[in-house]
Amino acid sequence: MIPPISHTLASAFLVGATFLIAPALVMQAHEDKAPAHESGAMSPTEAKPMAMVHEEHGGAQGEPTVRVMFMPAKTPKAGASVPVVVKLTTKDGKPVTSADLELAHTKLVHLLIVDASLTSYSHEHPVETAPGEWSFTFNPKLGGTYTVFADLLPKATGAQEYAKTSVTVGGAARPLDTSLNLSTTVDGYRFDLKVPADEPLVAGSASLVAVRVTRPDGTPATNLEPIMAAFAHGVGFTADLSGVLHVHPMGKEPEMDSDRGGPDLSFHLQPALPGFFKFYVQVQIDGQSRFAGFGLNAAPAKPASAEHDHAGMAVSYVCPMHPEITSNKVGATCPKCGMTLVAKKT
Repeated sequence: MIPPISHTLASAFLVGATFLIAPALVMQAHEDKAPAHESGAMSPTEAKPMAMVHEEHGGAQGEPTVRVMFMPAKTPKAGASVPVVVKLTTKDGKPVTSADLELAHTKLVHLLIVDASLTSYSHEHPVETAPGEWSFTFNPKLGGTYTVFADLLPKATGAQEYAKTSVTVGGAARPLDTSLNLSTTVDGYRFDLKVPADEPLVAGSASLVAVRVTRPDGTPATNLEPIMAAFAHGVGFTADLSGVLHVHPMGKEPEMDSDRGGPDLSFHLQPALPGFFKFYVQVQIDGQSRFAGFGLNAAPAKPASAEHDHAGMAVSYVCPMHPEITSNKVGATCPKCGMTLVAKKT
């Protein structure tokens, strides 16, 4: 029995795979074919809309209602900090202020920023310094083009959306890293991801994966601190950065700052597309965020041509996260989380 999900922040994505995790929603991203912008001092890059299907907050579909511009104080360079103003506006140019946004896991704006190699990733929370202007300090590790996703929950729609833009950083860039890995070590802490044998990563199917965190001395890490009202955050990117996913682990969330989690975290992944995707698990230990990156691959979906089992009986499908949602139609999706319903196990 899958434990209930308390909150969601997600979207389908993946070129290699689009998936959903614990709290989740699916978004398929599509960029406008606008020309790329070089990012210089106070030279904004314009948002590139992404179509999406949302989950818990209302099932809205279509382009984001918010536009984002990334305006660094000077040309960003690898290894150097630079102040940045992120400007949020509506389609008609009106500023999007804190009064226009709902809190999503304690924050009004989540910036998910990653370079083209999918190896330099940061999760930022800008602060509003003027109507529609949100400031933070950008610390890129590598050069090259970075994609910026502004994860928002506008009050006007009640649906999570991702406004998207890009910024060019001076310095040596890396090519896309499509290495597959289920284990990684960060500051001595080991992170191991397991995919169940009976629920492999397959496009269109749900898999309940587990991540175990181990201390440098080999003992289970039971010291995961609350971060944004959860014991971890999961963010995934498609290989071509056409989409993104932001979700949280399943199970009980922390209620007080003194609560601790770990060593085990569970995420519900549902790749929407076959191929490679990068999935980052962010935890906080001793007041410091640590990002564990996993290179994963989803197999192509199996054809779903029949809606009956081998005995000729109609097959019933159920949402992995909301078992009260059922259907007898192949490919049906959950109206609450957007996940594709899966065949009931007998």
